[in-house]
Amino acid sequence: MYVTYLTTYSGDKLPPFYIGSSTKERVENGYHGSVRSQKYRALWESELENNPQLFTTVILSEHKTRNESLDAEVALQKLHDAVKSPLYINMAYARGGFFNPGTEAYTPEVRAKMRAAKLGKKQTPEHAAKAAAGRIGRKNTPEQKERMRQAALTRKKAPPVSEETRQKQSESARKAWQSRKEK
Repeated sequence: MYVTYLTTYSGDKLPPFYIGSSTKERVENGYHGSVRSQKYRALWESELENNPQLFTTVILSEHKTRNESLDAEVALQKLHDAVKSPLYINMAYARGGFFNPGTEAYTPEVRAKMRAAKLGKKQTPEHAAKAAAGRIGRKNTPEQKERMRQAALTRKKAPPVSEETRQKQSESARKAWQSRKEK
């Protein structure tokens, strides 16, 4: 059995409300929610650990499936505009994981501006090292491997390049190298 719930926080360090969904058993055993936002996560966990008496959780509705409870959770979050409201800890709409609301609505013009803002910027060595460290030990699931294989099969292959074109490219590269060398 799955539920949607409302957690009320009566302290003064966080907004007073959090809308969530989970299993009924988990909520009945004292679960108050998982906050993932950088803005509230550490404070939420600290308050839960040090002042659990400040949290009260009430079950709002019961559902047979996880998807039904997630749908109800999102409906409540949207009804109360929880993501934008200063009264709610929720910083994103739920959907079995956390994502930024509205990102699917970026227009091509906005996407082009975002891309242009990033073009030409180099990653710092520290950032590159962090990204590489995050990839160590990560394995693709068989489903991911199959999707990648299918994508590779559907990609258009570059047409073969003629010998004349290769010579032109080579000459162009040689000239560019010479001009850089002279500078």
